[in-house]
Amino acid sequence: MGEYAFHIYNQWRLRGRYGVVSGSGDNIWRAGVSPDDDTGYDWDMEGRARTDELLDAYFENVADDPPIVQAVEVDETASPFT
Repeated sequence: MGEYAFHIYNQWRLRGRYGVVSGSGDNIWRAGVSPDDDTGYDWDMEGRARTDELLDAYFENVADDPPIVQAVEVDETASPFT
């Protein structure tokens, strides 16, 4: 873990240079199962999730030039009140 860490308890998504890398919805899909395959959905799953898979691949790809957080944006997409 780096010097800082985000602890997010709401819906979230990480956008990279070319679009969304992963989001909170990936936490309920087992690793190795396509989101198009309904058998991968498991609200109470244990073990690796698709989020782990996607974020591992993302950070491996940017290891030589790690990203720097330039902004955090909150919008109506993540609001439970809309």
